[in-house]
Amino acid sequence: MVKNTFYVFLFYFLSVFSVSAGKIEKGFACLKIYNYFEAKQLFEKSLKKQPAAAQYGLAIIYARNDNPFHNLDSAFSFIQRSEKLFPLLGEKEKSKMKLIEVDYEHILSLRQNISTQYFKIANLHPSENGFQSFLNQHPWAIENTIAVHRRDSLAFNLATEKNTSVDFQKFYIKYPNSEYANDAKSAFDLRLYQEKTVNGTLGELELFLINFPNNPYKGDAEDRIYTLSIEKQKIENYEAFIRRFPNNRNLEDAWRKLYQLYMYDYSEKRTVQFLQDYPDYPFKSEVEMDGALSLQQLFPYKSGTLFGWMNDKGEIVFSAEYESLGLFSEGLSLAAKNGKYGYVDKSNNIVIPFKFDAGFDFESGRAIVELNGKLGIIDRTGKLLFDIVFNDLGQFSEGLIYGSKDSLYAYYDKYGLKRLDQDFEEAFSFSNGMAKVKIKGKEAFVNPYGAYIVPPIYDEISFFTDSLLIFHENEKYGIMNLKNEIILPAVYEQIGNLSHGKAIIVKNNKIGYINEDGMLVLQPSFEVFPNYMENAQFSGNYAKAKSKDKYGIIDGTGKWIIPATYTNLGNVSSLISFQKGKKWGFIDLTNKIVMKSTYDEATSILDGTSFVLINGKQGLINAKGEFIIPAEYDEIKKFEENYFLVSQNLQWGLFSAKGSVIVTPNYDFIKLIDKDLMVMSNLSEVHYYFTKSQQILVPQVKRP
Repeated sequence: MVKNTFYVFLFYFLSVFSVSAGKIEKGFACLKIYNYFEAKQLFEKSLKKQPAAAQYGLAIIYARNDNPFHNLDSAFSFIQRSEKLFPLLGEKEKSKMKLIEVDYEHILSLRQNISTQYFKIANLHPSENGFQSFLNQHPWAIENTIAVHRRDSLAFNLATEKNTSVDFQKFYIKYPNSEYANDAKSAFDLRLYQEKTVNGTLGELELFLINFPNNPYKGDAEDRIYTLSIEKQKIENYEAFIRRFPNNRNLEDAWRKLYQLYMYDYSEKRTVQFLQDYPDYPFKSEVEMDGALSLQQLFPYKSGTLFGWMNDKGEIVFSAEYESLGLFSEGLSLAAKNGKYGYVDKSNNIVIPFKFDAGFDFESGRAIVELNGKLGIIDRTGKLLFDIVFNDLGQFSEGLIYGSKDSLYAYYDKYGLKRLDQDFEEAFSFSNGMAKVKIKGKEAFVNPYGAYIVPPIYDEISFFTDSLLIFHENEKYGIMNLKNEIILPAVYEQIGNLSHGKAIIVKNNKIGYINEDGMLVLQPSFEVFPNYMENAQFSGNYAKAKSKDKYGIIDGTGKWIIPATYTNLGNVSSLISFQKGKKWGFIDLTNKIVMKSTYDEATSILDGTSFVLINGKQGLINAKGEFIIPAEYDEIKKFEENYFLVSQNLQWGLFSAKGSVIVTPNYDFIKLIDKDLMVMSNLSEVHYYFTKSQQILVPQVKRP
């Protein structure tokens, strides 16, 4: 009897399942022919017997927008229930459902599709709460990373608009893992510092240091205290600062500045008096050394392959024993011995041992040195201020220096402390309170605190004016302002620098011009030519231009003031060199020929002179065509303001601007090393030329 009852029950169960399964199959069949009304009825009738599949079918109907039942909230509700119920089915039932394309992967795919529709809705009216709601309700959605980014971006922008320390603090506490968390923390530190020192008084700055000793702007507060304390830059100001702020990081600088001010009369007697007045000066040995060497002036000379010291009369003071010597800077000279570099003083004493592979001159008491391919910074005693671990180091600029230990760059202050985190792919020196950096292949500008003045958005970016930027996008250039608003779209192959109120732009290989506001003033219609980015710039109201393979001069309106009839032209000036045929001559801005075509090559008359070529040799003429330097040289170059370098047989000589021979071509190089001093060197000798006295210093070495 029991056995019969079991078979009756089993038959009933199979019959019911068969009927229910039939409804599910019919429902999905109706979906395929878009018979939503019948499909909906069949799925609703199957909710009790086959809830997972039926709710999946209803979710499909409500998710689609091509029927009157479309309701995203209902679709979301049904798909969630289906996703929870389906894993509870037996394997046999799952197999039967798979035959009608109902399985867990399809359910998850539909759920993601529904989530995507919600994400699109969230983007219609983007808000922090909207994206957070999406994240709460759709933790599985593939759009979550974007939603988090947009939520955080909106929240961070709002905090930035409010720009208070409280708002930035709320952000990084609320979203500690956000990509903007570090920026928010940095902004919080900065705003807190600014809010607590809003008036910039000594009292505010001192209180800030007491209350927030770990704030990263502690150093800046100390710097401002230092600046305020020594504003008048008198000895008594430095002295008062030293007594009042003995722990300030600028203490060493204050002592050295006090010493420099005290030593207005640089003499041994004065150094003795200084040590009597300031017995607690921390660098006494330096003062004693300065006193002893204050009157001595020494220059490196060369004897054979070695270098020694001579005085300003050419007399040998110390014999040649070094493989290399530099001029004295801050009382020390870089020297090389046995392949290693160190520093010596004017007494020829070794102050810093020969242990480096390379080095640089001292500047503000610091010098960059190299060892085993790595760079570091030492002070005058040889003490390491920056460990020798850097692959690259810049020069100090506005109190900061960039350095790279691995592949990324950071910025450090003069004390070797990191001021900006090491996360830049490239870095450049600070200028006018900002520095260019590269992050993830994009260029940006940062201030000394690491905050973005221009964020890393574009491949290349540079300042066009103080308020406009040239940006590079999709291999084209455009101009935008500091608010990221496009002034000139990125459709140009080149955008040049401003010159006399105009800048070159190139489009479709044609030259045009924009003004300082980024507005197009001359349409791109002129032909490009060699070195056009330099030679097509405006000079005054005129620019060199090319049309139909000929050169001429245009004015600021694009009008040809000198027709494009010349084979070539020099740069714009009052007297312009021109080429017709094979020879060069000169015309003025009225297109009148001033000098006939007699030269093989010629540059325009600039600063009263022109470089000309005759029979393969260069010379220099004036505006009258008279030779200042005869056409006898392989090359002539302008050298500083009042000199010209001339070359013969790979050797260099020097002329004055008036055409006087200073030295004949006998040197491998001639270099200005001070405003009043030139060094002239070849394989066997090092000589000097004093520009004020016009004297040449030669060592008085006795020859065998």
